[in-house]
Amino acid sequence: MSSNLLKVIVPGVATVLLATTFALAASNNNISTTPVGGGRMIVKASCAVAGTPSEFPDDVTIYNDGTTNIAMGTKFHWSVPFAGKQGNYTLTAALAPKHGAMVSGALGSGVEAGKTCTLTLGS
Repeated sequence: MSSNLLKVIVPGVATVLLATTFALAASNNNISTTPVGGGRMIVKASCAVAGTPSEFPDDVTIYNDGTTNIAMGTKFHWSVPFAGKQGNYTLTAALAPKHGAMVSGALGSGVEAGKTCTLTLGS
């Protein structure tokens, strides 16, 4: 490969990789993991203090913000720092895009809807 061709290809590849990195970093609900069998899986998910009653729920809801199902058995760790609560949840069924899985009674007592909830993939 000629050095002139490398001068064109290398910066182009670097630009694509950098743009992809910034796009993933800008979306704080991308969670990555290495599933059983190897490879890399990106799960786009988020959580919220949401459920019943609607203004002060005691539930956490995990949402699939992606475009593909999140597999049954996927484990999440959620945290609601405002309430000092955290826990783990394993999907009992595949979670379809734009749907949520409610962790009922997770907060013990009502917390104002919309308080910050963070989500990571569990082990």
